[in-house]
Amino acid sequence: HLRDLIGDVLELARIGAGEATLVEEDLNLDSIIADSLGAIDARAQAKGVTLNFCPSATRVRSDGRCLRRIFDDVLMHALRSTPAGGGIVIELFEERAGGLMLSVIDGGAGMTPSEVSAALQPVGAPAPAERADTRQLSLALAKAFMELQGGQFFIEAVPGSGTAACIYLPPRSVRRSA
Repeated sequence: HLRDLIGDVLELARIGAGEATLVEEDLNLDSIIADSLGAIDARAQAKGVTLNFCPSATRVRSDGRCLRRIFDDVLMHALRSTPAGGGIVIELFEERAGGLMLSVIDGGAGMTPSEVSAALQPVGAPAPAERADTRQLSLALAKAFMELQGGQFFIEAVPGSGTAACIYLPPRSVRRSA
């Protein structure tokens, strides 16, 4: 875990210094999401958490390594937050302007506005003890990765009602069928 933490700090420093480079490629978004879901499937089954995603045949232009990392981290946070017997849903919406909004919605306890703010900061005070296992740099890194790609990453949450991690890909990143 220490090596991962150090790697996250260095990655954030590279992005902040403008030294990070993207390797954009045309990608099948369903494959990236399916790979990330596959990485947590055994843990989700053991916990009795259902994973719901309806493939959409969407293609995007993005950095595959960064996008996969974002989904891995967001889904792991969602799994940690969702109680046994709960569910995680991934929804995709194409916006009128042509961008793509992806939401990973968990069935957890939700977050207060101050917890959301703290979770998106690369440094700061640790979260309360009941959320300490999810306090990592990964959400701040997801936000930085999306902004580097011209997108957005934000969290919508209501205490007691779960959390939605939202990933927005701008129109230039969404590939249309010919």
